[in-house]
Amino acid sequence: MRRFLCFIDVIFNSGSGLSIVGDAWFARSLTCIILDTPVRIAPLEQIFWQKAYRGRTRLATRFKSLIKAFEICKRSRLQRPGKALANRGTRRADLARISQMESSETLRVKEDLKSQAYEGCRKILASVSNMIASPSPWQRDAFYGETMRHLAMLQQQLGQWRLKVARIQSEAIRSDGEGLDRPA
Repeated sequence: MRRFLCFIDVIFNSGSGLSIVGDAWFARSLTCIILDTPVRIAPLEQIFWQKAYRGRTRLATRFKSLIKAFEICKRSRLQRPGKALANRGTRRADLARISQMESSETLRVKEDLKSQAYEGCRKILASVSNMIASPSPWQRDAFYGETMRHLAMLQQQLGQWRLKVARIQSEAIRSDGEGLDRPA
């Protein structure tokens, strides 16, 4: 077994980008460069075999965010006056409040980009779904050509997303600075 950056991870922008595949699949994978990072594109069978990967990653991410929310709520409860509040467990309302706090403009931009990338990849996978049983070499070459075009488009979207996030962050810093200059 070997580890490498997998096509599914890059397209769906999920998880750490690492995936384990067998040596036979590794030998038939291709290498390309995305955002100055060497990435291996898995063979077609690997891509379809891992279609459920995104769902598992979303569950893991949600679990991590709930743990983070629990820790934030616990800290905020300990800072409040009154022993009853500090000793009480974290409620669902607190978790919902933390989730709302995390849904900032930056996260919305990221989610929009993820959904666009997912939709584009879904269309490509749907167009080659008839290749699952026995892909011929010319079909495989056509699929990789289409994949490379999609990866180039995704790279451009990621660049636009980074610029938008940088603009949002600079506006937030500017607005914080203006608030400090105002007389009380």
